[in-house]
Amino acid sequence: MKNYLKIISGITFASVVIGAIITGVVWESFGVFFVSLIGGILVAFIAVCQHLAIAEVLENQERILFRLQAIEKNIKTAQKQCINCKRIVTTDYSSCPQCGGRMFR
Repeated sequence: MKNYLKIISGITFASVVIGAIITGVVWESFGVFFVSLIGGILVAFIAVCQHLAIAEVLENQERILFRLQAIEKNIKTAQKQCINCKRIVTTDYSSCPQCGGRMFR
């Protein structure tokens, strides 16, 4: 994700500089070039900050999803043992499939 942001940042700032140069040449004024360069940099900075914020939110969501999947996996694989016949079953069972006992530890 971070490489993607570096590419976006580089393209954004390069396009700002190129746009400012073109604007300065078209208007034949250093002042217009400077103003468009500063304005473009501010706009590019805001755009890059938005990309960074979105990337951070996505990374947090990914971390939360992985944690939830790990918790779900642990819940599904939890086991208990029948007191009567000592058979190990998952927590999905309310009674032992082998002896019918309802006491587990």
